[in-house]
Amino acid sequence: MPTKAGLRAEAERARISALRMQLLDLHPFWGHLLLQLELVADEKLSHLAATDCVRRLWFNPSLTAELDEAQLGFVLVHEVGHLAYASKERSRGRERQLWNCATDYAINRVVAGIPHPVAGGRSLYRPPEGILLDRRFDGLTAEAIYDRLSSEPGQVMLLEGGIESVGDQETRGHGGGLDLHLPEDMSPADRERLDEYLRGAAAHWEAEGRRGSYPADAMRAFDDRTSRTPWRRLLHAFVSEALSTDELDPRRPNRRWLTEDIFRPGRGGERVGCVVVAIDSSGSMSRELVSAACGELRAITEQAAEAHIIVADAAVQETLTLDELEKWLSLRRLRGGGGTDHRPVFDWIKQKRMRPDVFVGVTDLVTAFPTKRPPFPVLWLTPPKHPEPPFGRVVVMGAR
Repeated sequence: MPTKAGLRAEAERARISALRMQLLDLHPFWGHLLLQLELVADEKLSHLAATDCVRRLWFNPSLTAELDEAQLGFVLVHEVGHLAYASKERSRGRERQLWNCATDYAINRVVAGIPHPVAGGRSLYRPPEGILLDRRFDGLTAEAIYDRLSSEPGQVMLLEGGIESVGDQETRGHGGGLDLHLPEDMSPADRERLDEYLRGAAAHWEAEGRRGSYPADAMRAFDDRTSRTPWRRLLHAFVSEALSTDELDPRRPNRRWLTEDIFRPGRGGERVGCVVVAIDSSGSMSRELVSAACGELRAITEQAAEAHIIVADAAVQETLTLDELEKWLSLRRLRGGGGTDHRPVFDWIKQKRMRPDVFVGVTDLVTAFPTKRPPFPVLWLTPPKHPEPPFGRVVVMGAR
């Protein structure tokens, strides 16, 4: 017979699952991140929630049951805020408790600013009572908030809390905190896993037409850090994510994740994966750049059941199969030589009634773009010096 605590945990898990799907629909970036974390109920937790920033999200059903949906949603987005803003990695030897407070102040302001899409600018979620939320820290980074807190007499003592256990780790709470911050440093494997989550969330946001809130400041910092990551890895990660997240459907759970006791929507249909690659053959493209990109194209296109390779400059010059790409690459037939215009490329896709899962453009981005954003994920593979495109993710080809 189910216990009272067990029934309460299941009821709260159901509420959290519903909020995850709402967030995925309204704010795809944040919803995608939240779906990566396993939910773990823990009645012994003294705070509402805790996360290890890479695998799990703990919650106390007895405490979360006291929150309405708007407050519970705030708590959930706060937790994934620690992933997006790399709270652990940025601590860098700072006093742990004060740093935890500084990150909470910064993240709570971000969560409070996530809008309801149809409520005239009102916040989507409502902060629980007594949390660390102060307008004097508006616009400040966690580092700046930390410096200000550390200069205030008695601030550390005011924010102290007791030591308690979460999972197999011990941590110290802090006054005004709605969650606990686990002290464990991230391993290289965990850091890579988190990077994959963030790349996946950004790709999903692109795939959803850049709908909803997006932490641009956090992702700029992420891009700066991962600019040291080999471009080939970034390219493969983006394409793999785009091919694996076609039409998330809560009625069709992903079986691979269900074996881990994690609910994650599966693919909504039997549609095969499709990749479209456009190679800029204009005179502004160096042979070295095109050769380096084409060296990865076979592996990229082999991830999909359907692949189309377009060679274009100011117009579509030819289309290639995988086998023809090898021959084209060996001959290095850059048929173009004039300017570049990607509008004919996207027109070609539309005329063929295609809806690719991902589009990869190999170009220096000195080109014309369509005025309307395409309804599919776009990645631009480009040299270091390039203009900014109006849409799509940019991966810069480096020496590695």
